Amino acid sequence: MDIKSDHVGYQADKQLFISSKLLLAVYIIVPVSAITLLVDTLFFNQVLKASLPYSPEANRLFTVFFVLPHLLGSAMTLLDKEYVQFYKSKLGIPLSFIAVASVLLPIVVGIRMTFFIYAVYTIYHVLTQQIGITRMLARNVDVNFWIWKWLTIGIATLAYLYIYRWNLPVEMKEFLNSAGVKPVLNRVFLILLVVLTYYAWKAAGKSGIRLGVYYLWSNYALLVTGIGALVLNYPFFTIFLFRVVHDFTAFAFYISHDYNRNLTGPKNSIYRLLKFLHIPIFVLAPLLAIAFGNIVKEIETFKYLTLVIDGLFLFHYYSEGVIWKRDTIHRRYIFVR
Repeated sequence: MDIKSDHVGYQADKQLFISSKLLLAVYIIVPVSAITLLVDTLFFNQVLKASLPYSPEANRLFTVFFVLPHLLGSAMTLLDKEYVQFYKSKLGIPLSFIAVASVLLPIVVGIRMTFFIYAVYTIYHVLTQQIGITRMLARNVDVNFWIWKWLTIGIATLAYLYIYRWNLPVEMKEFLNSAGVKPVLNRVFLILLVVLTYYAWKAAGKSGIRLGVYYLWSNYALLVTGIGALVLNYPFFTIFLFRVVHDFTAFAFYISHDYNRNLTGPKNSIYRLLKFLHIPIFVLAPLLAIAFGNIVKEIETFKYLTLVIDGLFLFHYYSEGVIWKRDTIHRRYIFVR
């Protein structure tokens, strides 16, 4: 099965395809994590939980490979003269707005409300990527799919806000921290997941494309396992699962795009500059993203740089919703089979 853009690429025998089975294989982390949680809870009295940080982003090794490298890997795809011309009308004005918003939001609505806005946007971005690929692979969708999509995003957003409740506006924080909220929230999650199961089943039945159905149920399992981890008081695994699946999937697209775009010669400014290294782009792309991400990580505490990084997050969330649409130049170099 080939799912690709309308562009018939050059040197077709040399193009780098994204394996849909590889995209599906990323989700192996879900059953592995579920088994780990259950074994630790049932047989080891949650000894693993006691040794884990609250969030994986507190682990320096984790941040070497995730979060910022992912953002910069995406931004690197835009460092191309033809791309600048193509996207300037689509991203130019939003970029200006984002630059202003990243400075003014904390001043106008406060740090905590700014965090709330970022948190909601983060989950929306993370899940629309995975659900967008599900839509691509499933092909045939109806209203049940869209209900499943928004239920998934809603449930995940509620979980994410609870995990990071200490950073929310005071009223939200006090409510979520109050006695008895967690048991009620667990019941709410249970009810919502039952409803979600029904719509996932209906959406899968409509698709009829086996790989798309598998991918849909994999995303369903991702959410259920993430919520289960939170219910069992393993917030680390909730964040870990979503971040790993999201970033690995994204890098598959970035690497494939960069390789195909620069197949007949480096068009990207960075790859032209580093051409003398003779390193294959499918190796160089992730190495550069990781290197740049860690440079930013090391200097992020500098005065005012936090505002720049916040702006980078907002720009990433917005631009990803633009550059991967069907009629964009990015999609000309993406081939999935």
